[in-house]
Amino acid sequence: MTSSAVAFRGVTGLRFGDEVIVVSVASAAAAAMRPVLDFVQPHFELTAPLRRADAAVFLEFVERSQWSRPAEEGERTLVRRRTPGKHVFGERWRVDGRTILHVPSSDAVFDLADDGRQAKVYVSSGSRYHASDLLRDIMWELAAPHGTFLHAAAVSAPYGALAVTGPKGAGKTTTALDLMYAGCGSYTGDVLFLADGANQAYSFPDYPHVGWGTLRSFPDLFATLTSEGLTPSSDQDKVLLPFDLYQKVVGVGQAQPPLPLRVVVVPDVTADGPAEIAPTQPRPDLLAPMARQTSDPGQGWEPFLQQIRTRAAARHPAAARIRWLDAGHDLRWFARRGTGRLPAGQLRALLRSH
Repeated sequence: MTSSAVAFRGVTGLRFGDEVIVVSVASAAAAAMRPVLDFVQPHFELTAPLRRADAAVFLEFVERSQWSRPAEEGERTLVRRRTPGKHVFGERWRVDGRTILHVPSSDAVFDLADDGRQAKVYVSSGSRYHASDLLRDIMWELAAPHGTFLHAAAVSAPYGALAVTGPKGAGKTTTALDLMYAGCGSYTGDVLFLADGANQAYSFPDYPHVGWGTLRSFPDLFATLTSEGLTPSSDQDKVLLPFDLYQKVVGVGQAQPPLPLRVVVVPDVTADGPAEIAPTQPRPDLLAPMARQTSDPGQGWEPFLQQIRTRAAARHPAAARIRWLDAGHDLRWFARRGTGRLPAGQLRALLRSH
């Protein structure tokens, strides 16, 4: 496949399920956007662009130096809500039916139309995370009215996707890594999307957020991170991993969505005894819809997303939806219990059984 920097020079489409946004990247902004587009490209398919007038959303990315700061002083605003003490603030202006946000921490500027149909984003080498957040948030709002987002890790097997879901600290990442080391491919680290009306599971771009205690169980991953200067203060601490670390270190491929969902694994690494995996009863309560982590309502880019959300919901009325999870599709359920690595024989048996 053509590299992102080349493929995104000019205008193209990004497809996620049935939704397409049109993206334009100026040549001068290609280097700054390369890590952003490398991040989303395994999950958002490249397509021939629609006409700009037909796009659900049109996004234009240009070089940060092209922005001219308004003469008047901007209003301080909360751009993104993070953990306590780590919120992201910026400046905001209201100009001719647009909201302009300057985020000093990433040296990015977002010029957002009030109708939610288009945005111009001025990016620099430090803008990758906030530019990625905007792409992810827009796709989430477009897709959510006709599917379900789940808090789940997932891996790929020849017969489809295996989701690993459970409460925080249950062992989702540990179990997914065990499955990858047993021969599964990488699929999604924390978010899985199920399209309504069909057994179609889509991965969603995310950076794995993994505890050091988990990483110690996989020496090659631990060694790679510590060699890059990342060291834990305790095993309870979590670290944000590079999105492609599993592919590079474990040596697995990234499966292209969509895949049929076949198996759900429910882990509990706090249970006594050695690690084992076995069939279990269904736990549909663990497949509850996941809410997007929003910015502060009324601030940041949330009003822009609200307009996108309203239009998307109007195209997919709730009365017309047929949720795949409610339609009785067959899933096989397994429980992973106990501490330590899963036995290779049990993992091979799980993969062969389908």
